[in-house]
Amino acid sequence: MKKLLFLGLFLSMDTLASGWTGLQDIQRVMQRECTPSNKGFEITFAADHKNPDNCPHLRTVNLACDQPGYDTMVSMALTALAANKKIDAWVGSCDTEGHANVSTLVIYQ
Repeated sequence: MKKLLFLGLFLSMDTLASGWTGLQDIQRVMQRECTPSNKGFEITFAADHKNPDNCPHLRTVNLACDQPGYDTMVSMALTALAANKKIDAWVGSCDTEGHANVSTLVIYQ
Protein backbone atom coordinates (compact mmCIF):
# COMPACT_ATOMS: atom_id res chain seq x y z
CA MET A 1 0.00 0.00 0.00
CA LYS A 2 2.80 2.43 0.87
CA LYS A 3 4.53 1.81 -2.48
CA LEU A 4 1.35 2.61 -4.41
CA LEU A 5 0.79 5.82 -2.49
CA PHE A 6 4.43 6.84 -2.99
CA LEU A 7 4.16 6.30 -6.77
CA GLY A 8 0.93 8.30 -6.87
CA LEU A 9 2.63 11.36 -5.41
CA PHE A 10 4.86 11.66 -8.49
CA LEU A 11 2.08 11.40 -11.08
CA SER A 12 0.61 14.66 -12.30
CA MET A 13 -3.13 15.26 -12.28
CA ASP A 14 -3.04 15.43 -16.12
CA THR A 15 -1.59 11.93 -16.21
CA LEU A 16 -4.27 10.61 -13.90
CA ALA A 17 -7.09 12.25 -15.83
CA SER A 18 -6.00 11.33 -19.38
CA GLY A 19 -7.77 8.56 -21.24
CA TRP A 20 -9.28 7.26 -24.47
CA THR A 21 -12.37 8.82 -26.03
CA GLY A 22 -13.78 5.43 -27.01
CA LEU A 23 -14.46 4.35 -30.59
CA GLN A 24 -16.00 7.25 -32.46
CA ASP A 25 -17.38 8.09 -35.90
CA ILE A 26 -16.12 11.43 -37.18
CA GLN A 27 -18.91 13.83 -38.09
CA ARG A 28 -16.79 16.86 -39.03
CA VAL A 29 -13.21 18.11 -39.13
CA MET A 30 -12.08 21.72 -39.16
CA GLN A 31 -8.61 23.20 -39.62
CA ARG A 32 -8.24 26.35 -37.57
CA GLU A 33 -5.43 28.87 -37.66
CA CYS A 34 -2.06 27.86 -36.26
CA THR A 35 -1.20 31.03 -34.38
CA PRO A 36 0.41 31.77 -31.02
CA SER A 37 -2.96 30.91 -29.46
CA ASN A 38 -2.55 27.59 -31.31
CA LYS A 39 -6.16 26.68 -32.13
CA GLY A 40 -5.28 23.64 -34.28
CA PHE A 41 -7.35 20.91 -35.92
CA GLU A 42 -10.78 20.12 -34.51
CA ILE A 43 -12.42 16.70 -34.78
CA THR A 44 -16.13 16.51 -34.01
CA PHE A 45 -17.59 13.10 -33.25
CA ALA A 46 -21.10 11.90 -34.07
CA ALA A 47 -21.69 11.08 -30.37
CA ASP A 48 -20.37 12.22 -26.99
CA HIS A 49 -16.93 10.87 -26.18
CA LYS A 50 -15.57 9.57 -22.91
CA ASN A 51 -14.30 12.71 -21.23
CA PRO A 52 -11.66 11.99 -18.56
CA ASP A 53 -11.08 15.68 -17.77
CA ASN A 54 -14.76 16.69 -17.88
CA CYS A 55 -14.14 19.25 -20.63
CA PRO A 56 -17.28 21.29 -21.45
CA HIS A 57 -17.45 20.14 -25.12
CA LEU A 58 -18.43 16.47 -25.25
CA ARG A 59 -18.15 15.91 -29.01
CA THR A 60 -15.25 18.04 -30.23
CA VAL A 61 -11.57 17.39 -29.49
CA ASN A 62 -8.58 19.52 -30.50
CA LEU A 63 -5.26 18.55 -32.02
CA ALA A 64 -2.79 21.38 -31.34
CA CYS A 65 -0.58 22.52 -34.22
CA ASP A 66 2.58 22.00 -32.16
CA GLN A 67 1.63 18.46 -31.10
CA PRO A 68 4.33 15.94 -32.18
CA GLY A 69 2.92 13.91 -35.07
CA TYR A 70 0.38 16.63 -35.93
CA ASP A 71 0.57 16.15 -39.74
CA THR A 72 0.29 12.37 -39.44
CA MET A 73 -2.70 12.55 -37.07
CA VAL A 74 -4.50 15.07 -39.32
CA SER A 75 -3.96 12.67 -42.24
CA MET A 76 -5.26 9.78 -40.15
CA ALA A 77 -8.41 11.72 -39.19
CA LEU A 78 -9.07 12.68 -42.82
CA THR A 79 -8.52 9.09 -43.93
CA ALA A 80 -10.90 7.79 -41.27
CA LEU A 81 -13.54 10.33 -42.28
CA ALA A 82 -13.22 9.52 -46.01
CA ALA A 83 -13.19 5.75 -45.42
CA ASN A 84 -15.99 5.84 -42.81
CA LYS A 85 -13.73 4.25 -40.17
CA LYS A 86 -13.89 4.72 -36.42
CA ILE A 87 -11.11 6.36 -34.45
CA ASP A 88 -10.09 6.38 -30.82
CA ALA A 89 -8.15 9.33 -29.40
CA TRP A 90 -6.02 9.62 -26.28
CA VAL A 91 -6.93 12.94 -24.67
CA GLY A 92 -5.67 14.80 -21.66
CA SER A 93 -6.57 18.23 -20.28
CA CYS A 94 -8.87 20.81 -21.86
CA ASP A 95 -7.85 23.63 -24.20
CA THR A 96 -8.87 27.24 -23.58
CA GLU A 97 -12.17 26.66 -25.45
CA GLY A 98 -13.15 23.55 -23.48
CA HIS A 99 -12.14 20.86 -25.98
CA ALA A 100 -10.13 17.82 -24.88
CA ASN A 101 -6.54 17.86 -26.22
CA VAL A 102 -5.54 14.94 -28.47
CA SER A 103 -2.09 13.38 -28.22
CA THR A 104 -2.64 10.02 -29.99
CA LEU A 105 -5.04 8.69 -32.67
CA VAL A 106 -5.88 5.14 -33.68
CA ILE A 107 -7.97 4.11 -36.74
CA TYR A 108 -10.12 0.98 -36.49
CA GLN A 109 -11.54 -1.11 -39.28
